[in-house]
Amino acid sequence: MLPLLMLTLLACHKTPVVEEPPPTEVVAAEPEETPTVVQPTNTTDDWPGTDQQFTIYRTLSLRDGIPECAVVTADSADALGDLVFIAENIPLPPQAGMLAANCVLSEHAEAAVENLVRWSTSPETAGLARLVFGKLDVLPLEVSTVVREAALAGPHAALVPDPG
Repeated sequence: MLPLLMLTLLACHKTPVVEEPPPTEVVAAEPEETPTVVQPTNTTDDWPGTDQQFTIYRTLSLRDGIPECAVVTADSADALGDLVFIAENIPLPPQAGMLAANCVLSEHAEAAVENLVRWSTSPETAGLARLVFGKLDVLPLEVSTVVREAALAGPHAALVPDPG
């Protein structure tokens, strides 16, 4: 009798009907404007700077070790200007711009105070600002003081390390 009762219960059991949600309309997203990024090639045809800046850029772009700043800019008539140009205008590969900025900090800090203040206070140069802030303790005291004071009034003030 028990098997007959179970058979009856199973036969009478109704499976709930799952209703599918109505199809949703897929709307294509508007394409966003992408900023123009300078992606230098192996030639100077589309290079926005001078031939000397291109040579420095190519040296800084190498993946086999970090070249010494003095070697990189040995043939440059305006080493500071060339390095600042690369740091500010050439985002790819990123190590080229950061190495150029590091050379500015280590070799030309006193002459580049205006650049360092601009990098530390511009909303568009957060990466350069972080690099500058990381070197504040090894920069000459006069340079470090001017940059720190300007940065504390800028958009990256929370990133400025305490002196000490």
